[in-house]
Amino acid sequence: MALALGCAGCAGEEHGDTFQIVIDPAFSAAQQAQIIAGAGDWLGKIPELSVSSIVIAECFGGQVAGRICFHPIAALPIPAGICGYSHVSSTFEGVTCHPGNGGDIYVWTGVPTFLIAAEHEMGHAMGLSHEGTTNLMSAEYDGFTLGADCNDIAQWYTVRGMVVPLCGNVSTITEVQPSS
Repeated sequence: MALALGCAGCAGEEHGDTFQIVIDPAFSAAQQAQIIAGAGDWLGKIPELSVSSIVIAECFGGQVAGRICFHPIAALPIPAGICGYSHVSSTFEGVTCHPGNGGDIYVWTGVPTFLIAAEHEMGHAMGLSHEGTTNLMSAEYDGFTLGADCNDIAQWYTVRGMVVPLCGNVSTITEVQPSS
């Protein structure tokens, strides 16, 4: 099964490292827990990343720097006009508006791979683009493993101009030391 995931305007954004996550209460309790688990995966793999708060509430007030808002989409296709798209493919199961330093994330509530879609879109909200073919931030879901891998983690550091840690095992990240 191929799953297309979207990101608009990922290039040229300022990228933060601290976020507030707001989850619409229209998501089921299980989906809310999956969004929180996705955030936990990113937090567990990137020590410099932090979340100031996670709240269950509707997001109002437009784009706010450092705020990631999750909104439910009840049915596909994702409605035209979201994020300024005139058309969103009916195979998209999530889309992020204004990515880079937060953003509005729309996820189809019926997607069988909800956790993967939510965590992938969270990557866009943190400034990551589609990269690779078998990792979380690849453009299509086609059997990649759940959670951010070394390529995704390296991209997080790279877009921030930070030293990319060595990553043989994502649970053990060590910083690359310049040779003397």
